[in-house]
Amino acid sequence: MRGLRFQLTVGDFNNDGFPDAVVKGTDPVTGAYAVGVMLGNGDGTFKATNVIDIPTANTPPVTGDFNNDGKIDIAVGGSQITVLPGNGNGTFGSPITTNQSFGGCLAAADLNNDGKLDLSIGTAVVLGNGNGTFQAPISVTNGACPQAIVDVNHDGIPDLVTIVGQFPPHVTLWVHIGDGTGHFTSGSAYTPPDMVNTVIATADFNGDGFPDLAVLNSVTDITILLNDSTGKFKTVPVNFNGGTFDLIAGDFNGDGKQDLVISGGTEKGTNNIGFSTLLGSGNGTFKDNLAENYTIGGSGFLAADVNNDGKADLVTGSDVVLGSGSGTFQTPIPIASSCLGNNPLGSGFLSIATADFNHDHNIDVVGVVNSDGVYGINVCFGNGNGTFQAATTYDANIQHQLILTGDFNNDGNLDLAVSDQSGISVLLGNSSGTFQSAIATAVSGSSFPVFVLGDFTGDGKLDIATVVPNNLLILPGNGDGTFGTPITTPVSRGSTVEAAGDLNKDGKLDLVMYVGQSSNSLEVFLGNGNGTFGSPTTYTQGLTSVVLADFLKNGNLDIAGSAGPGPYIGVYLNNGNGTFQTPLMLAHDNGTANIAVADINADGFLDIVALTSGGSPPSTKLVDYINPR
Repeated sequence: MRGLRFQLTVGDFNNDGFPDAVVKGTDPVTGAYAVGVMLGNGDGTFKATNVIDIPTANTPPVTGDFNNDGKIDIAVGGSQITVLPGNGNGTFGSPITTNQSFGGCLAAADLNNDGKLDLSIGTAVVLGNGNGTFQAPISVTNGACPQAIVDVNHDGIPDLVTIVGQFPPHVTLWVHIGDGTGHFTSGSAYTPPDMVNTVIATADFNGDGFPDLAVLNSVTDITILLNDSTGKFKTVPVNFNGGTFDLIAGDFNGDGKQDLVISGGTEKGTNNIGFSTLLGSGNGTFKDNLAENYTIGGSGFLAADVNNDGKADLVTGSDVVLGSGSGTFQTPIPIASSCLGNNPLGSGFLSIATADFNHDHNIDVVGVVNSDGVYGINVCFGNGNGTFQAATTYDANIQHQLILTGDFNNDGNLDLAVSDQSGISVLLGNSSGTFQSAIATAVSGSSFPVFVLGDFTGDGKLDIATVVPNNLLILPGNGDGTFGTPITTPVSRGSTVEAAGDLNKDGKLDLVMYVGQSSNSLEVFLGNGNGTFGSPTTYTQGLTSVVLADFLKNGNLDIAGSAGPGPYIGVYLNNGNGTFQTPLMLAHDNGTANIAVADINADGFLDIVALTSGGSPPSTKLVDYINPR
């Protein structure tokens, strides 16, 4: 395609019934501004690009019949307006120019109902003469680029939508109502949060017959504004995770509901611009990548019903986020400082776990405090409404990192397992939700080891799996919080144990390992049921923050996790025998992620919630991936 930059519009230039494409770019031979015309073959492929130099132009092209001969033309702007008149066979005649200076953007429509195509350049309108030339500009108050032309109030007259300003909070979306003469009202102003001067897509997102708006904002999310049927708009109260460059509306899955395709970021493993699709629900919301921007501290992240309303909530290292049951979440509620340990700097928990420790049918939280010289394990009983009582601290002044729960002595009371500087400690639980003194088990060669729990030896006692350099260790539980001689299995250098579950349905626990270093791969070890494992199966896309869940309700455990270093969530679907398909890659455009699994929209299928951090400017957000099944 001779190096043309990809800014595309379509039209049938040769009247064969197949859409053709025209792209903006620079001719790599002459260095001049150019457009490239690609004639479609009707099967999704295109003929060789015809590059046409237009040195006076610099805007993306628009298409339409500007000279009223029944053939599709191309118009571009810059130091003058240039129309390439179509010959109807895919070629074009001599350029027709209007000697006025226009830049930025172009949009075409018959704005004065005279049967001739006109142009909006964002800040002004130029009425067409019907021969490829245009009249003197008519100024549009609060006009700007980007822009979109759409009849927002269904009066048969095109209206104009523009975005004025560059960076929040000084960016405003304006809706200008057309009067049928090429003039517009001064407009109605809308200020979606964090919006930047970017792109606009229009479609009927909620199925009421009136065009709605979608815009990108500064944290690479999409804001939806729904039309109230009079040309006034209201903002949908949640944003949807988006991209950074462009968005296009259309029904991409054939269900009769408008979807969005978003470009932004780099496609994983390539230098290409990646894209993702938001499938429309038909009510103004979307089934994928719901983005909710919060300021959330701490590192832990779990899903649990903390207020006993039957809806999945989220507990982070410093906040409780109550679920609505429809896939959205309420404003975060900070966990009381009396639970977090009254840390003077307000740091959240490094690692958390949730369970009903005191058997009162309310979810409790336990967290590791490990910052600013304050160390310990805090247990906070839940009140059943999403709040927690003051902490009881265990192992005060001892550093820990990871915390997990399990019943190591089979007494029906949950115990705690925590990593420490030289191994793993177990705190046996009492029926009252209190805990006994820590029982320490050394793990040679590992400081603050990462570990998972499970009965890997098949004796009904809880074991621990962890990794020391080049070896997987199974610490076989004795049933009292102590452990027997470790069972070792060689593993790849840089391995970390991520999750345990029965992946091939043979009744024996298997392991999922992340291999770092230069590999960035995933390894699945099928268990033999005696603490040993077979040779691993390697998958090239590594995942961290791994969870196992049956996303298809077919009885198979699938694998989901953060697919670093890029901003993706990876999902490996299980074939039913412990082997996995090529991963689904879900973009979130916000750095790194921890994930949790829950049915957040109450449809009976498990969804994924990612707590992401990063991006530019830095932000922390929840990204909800609703399971499309």
